[in-house]
Amino acid sequence: MARKKKKQEIILTPEQQREADYQKAVRRMEGAEKMLQPEDKVHMYREAIRMFDELGDYEDSEARKKRCKKRLPLARREHREEVYQTGMRLKTDAKCASDYDAAIAQFRRLRHEYKDIPEQIEVCRQLKQQALKQERMKNAGKKLVVAALFAAIIGFAAFLCSPAAFYLEGSFLMSVQDYERANTLFAKSRGYKDTKDRMVECNYQRAVLAAQNGDFKKAVKLLQEKVGNYKDAPERKAQYEKKLLAQAEIGDTVTYGNAKWLVADGAEQKRLLVRKNRSGQKPYIKMQDRTRYGKVPYCVHG
Repeated sequence: MARKKKKQEIILTPEQQREADYQKAVRRMEGAEKMLQPEDKVHMYREAIRMFDELGDYEDSEARKKRCKKRLPLARREHREEVYQTGMRLKTDAKCASDYDAAIAQFRRLRHEYKDIPEQIEVCRQLKQQALKQERMKNAGKKLVVAALFAAIIGFAAFLCSPAAFYLEGSFLMSVQDYERANTLFAKSRGYKDTKDRMVECNYQRAVLAAQNGDFKKAVKLLQEKVGNYKDAPERKAQYEKKLLAQAEIGDTVTYGNAKWLVADGAEQKRLLVRKNRSGQKPYIKMQDRTRYGKVPYCVHG
């Protein structure tokens, strides 16, 4: 791989060097006149003045230096006014304490030597203190809101576990005829308002729905154990028991009245029932009893 050739160093004569420095100073001067930002103009004019000063009486360096010095004050005034107006804009648009700090820093760039800079800085300090107070109050308000929200969440969570919440939810489910779930929720709010009556109503409606779906066993059980003498529950219970007996086969155990019965025999619409012993032992039938009662509809024997 071929090595890169080093750039040949150009050595200028003193005269050539002075000419190069002169051209550089001229470019600084012309560049300053084209600058849009006053701050950049000031910087470029100062550089040009320094460079022309070092050139002494070379060419028209002295005349150009005087021209730069003449234009420098105007550029400096423009720069100061720009800094001042920027500070005023920052002060006017300030919304928090840090914005006033930015305005104060802008004013301090002028070192208190332009217009009413000291007064503007003092105003910014006072406004900053007011902004700090407002921010503290705002932060305190936010903390209070958070605390209140937290307390509300805790209170709501506690309410959700209270009998009142279970009662309300159960009442809603009851209104949409979801009696199964409503009854479960009412069970958690026992003793609250008319919960007991609502539970009886739910169980009554559950029994009616069970009978409509053909589940007479569940309907009888609900009416016997959960409903009692509510509304027409006794009549419905007797009606459902007959339905249950009509569907029973020999050997099935059915509920009739307040006892459990074994279907011992049956034909057409007749059933011979034997009440089970309370001890749970296998029931038996005496022949003379069977002869005595015969096969009559729903004949019961203990």
